[in-house]
Amino acid sequence: MRILIAGASGYIGAALSAALSARSHDVTGTSRSREGFTKLDVTDLAACVSLMESGGFDAVVNLAAVGVTAGTASAREMAVVNSRGASTLAQAAAAVHDAPWFMHVASSTEAKGNGVPESQYSATKSEGTAGALKVLEAAGVPHSHVVIHNTYGATQPSGRFLADAVATLRSGSPLFIRFPGRVRDFCYLDDVVTGLVGIVERGGSTSTSHEVGTGVGTTLIDAARMICRELGVPVSMVGHDEHDSVDLHAVQVADPDRPDFVRCPSSLETGIAQALKAGWGTK
Repeated sequence: MRILIAGASGYIGAALSAALSARSHDVTGTSRSREGFTKLDVTDLAACVSLMESGGFDAVVNLAAVGVTAGTASAREMAVVNSRGASTLAQAAAAVHDAPWFMHVASSTEAKGNGVPESQYSATKSEGTAGALKVLEAAGVPHSHVVIHNTYGATQPSGRFLADAVATLRSGSPLFIRFPGRVRDFCYLDDVVTGLVGIVERGGSTSTSHEVGTGVGTTLIDAARMICRELGVPVSMVGHDEHDSVDLHAVQVADPDRPDFVRCPSSLETGIAQALKAGWGTK
């Protein structure tokens, strides 16, 4: 297959590009600014259409996003890339002759219904998802809407809970958790990529939705204590807020009973051990 991946320089995008290439697919990866990738502004409709028409792609995967880590992008940048960019890529796919199958990758943090967004990132991702799906459905473009839960691994960038917990505890410093009882579904990167590869290769002429996760929730404090045990440091290094802070985003766990559920088989304990063995937190 000829596959276009927008956001191929990102954490998941880079791993997915490598996995698809290893399976002999012809992958073109784009980035706004990173060298070694096809440069593409995902908000430039003409440029997106031109690339898709010239590439003759069988599939387009949208993993372009900014601001997943707090402080790495401004509100304007997130609105431009996460919201407008998603809609523009969908419009481009709908505009080309013989439209490619389209995968839009969404975040588990996106607000459901009238829920309060967890962050500006979540809010703009929600807008982008809604806009892209509206375009694809109206144009009749076969597509898949894929929600991915918290992905971690040895190459996870700093600024995410598990990566920062590993770095902090490795350094011998105490770790403080504001919402110790917050429950999340943590997915090992290799499992997520395997799931995405399967969805891409199945493609198809119909539209589907998928949720990628383990289906198992873990509190942040339990996850931190797992890291302590794997590193061989005292669990007493993990502290937490003693006050009853109201958590508006207490639980986010994939539903394993959904017919479109894509299971990540590695337990959090196993995944942490594998990532630490691969040098997580040492680079």
